[in-house]
Amino acid sequence: MSTKIDQLVSTSTPRSIGSRAGPAQSPAAGGGPGGVEATRAIDTVELSGDARTLQQMERKAGSAPVEDSARVAEIRQALADGSYRIDAGKVADGLLDAERVYRK
Repeated sequence: MSTKIDQLVSTSTPRSIGSRAGPAQSPAAGGGPGGVEATRAIDTVELSGDARTLQQMERKAGSAPVEDSARVAEIRQALADGSYRIDAGKVADGLLDAERVYRK
């Protein structure tokens, strides 16, 4: 994936290395106000596969609901009537899995 970055560059602004701007006219050449003519620079940025995957995940996460209202209501009701049970084994497994991920 390639993204173009367009910007105006004047002769009074230093150009970055790798810029593909055309030559700018000198003030003596009389190009534009004050003798300086801006040229159009086009730089490209290529994203790695990981960066593209992260972009896709961000888009999906941005459109996902923040909470599952039905599930929240279900858990609230179970807590209120005392029927909510915590599976200590699942909690422990989740903590161990998280620890394995963070140690990598």
